[in-house]
Amino acid sequence: MIAGVAALFWADRMRDHSSEQFAQSQNPAEEALRGLAIVRFSWHRNNEEALAAFRSLQDSHPTLFGSHRPLVREASRDDSHPNGEQLYLAVGPFATMVEASEFCDRFKSDGGQCSVAYLAH
Repeated sequence: MIAGVAALFWADRMRDHSSEQFAQSQNPAEEALRGLAIVRFSWHRNNEEALAAFRSLQDSHPTLFGSHRPLVREASRDDSHPNGEQLYLAVGPFATMVEASEFCDRFKSDGGQCSVAYLAH
């Protein structure tokens, strides 16, 4: 009897959790990026400006940026730029913070500016 009640309890908890998870996963591409490290480069007012900045990075650092695709993401309320830019340009995701830091360090050694960020769940 106790085992049956426990099974029902856990079944209900798992069902609630999975429906909650489904409700939060609106964009599968965004969901795939969560929990991973990225390297951020610059803030922008619109997507086109950010993509133009990425093309410029590819042109000036082809060996570093050649295999990466741009990520243009909206900043969180706590993370927005003081000049009002709401989008940031990044690359990633990297599997670990160490990999992201190594990429950023290589870019800095070429004279660039970047920061490593973690996309939390």
